[in-house]
Amino acid sequence: MVWIGTIIASAVLSNRFGSERMYILGALTAVLWPLPMFGLVNTGDAGLAPLAFTIAAIVQGIMAGAQGGLLTEIFDVRFRYSGISIAYTIGGMVGGALTPIVATTLFATYRSSTAIALYVAALSLVSLVSVLGVRKIDTPEAEAAESEERKTPASSS
Repeated sequence: MVWIGTIIASAVLSNRFGSERMYILGALTAVLWPLPMFGLVNTGDAGLAPLAFTIAAIVQGIMAGAQGGLLTEIFDVRFRYSGISIAYTIGGMVGGALTPIVATTLFATYRSSTAIALYVAALSLVSLVSVLGVRKIDTPEAEAAESEERKTPASSS
């Protein structure tokens, strides 16, 4: 429930503050969270492990909520469906297929979850660097929204 709520909150906040900003926030927290998360899990405390995973759900939910808007801003409308599909599929293969294999190999080699935490942080760093380098498509809608945003005083909601 926390994950779903965070996705919804992040999507709403993305509409207000921009999907790129929200995704950067999520990616930054995803770089920072793996070491403390594994540290909490490794305590063996039955209360700390669920806390660690709940915070991880929040971190991932921030990125997931912003992702849809961000991906539509990256691809021109002519290539949007293909671009988003390819990006999502490759991301799923790297994160969903390779990560468990790499994590198992890292643990077998180092007998520690620290290597796994560093691997997850490194993948998150790739996401952070990638989103910082994203070039958005200039569309009439985006230009109109940006123009309207400049007219609105910062203190109003």
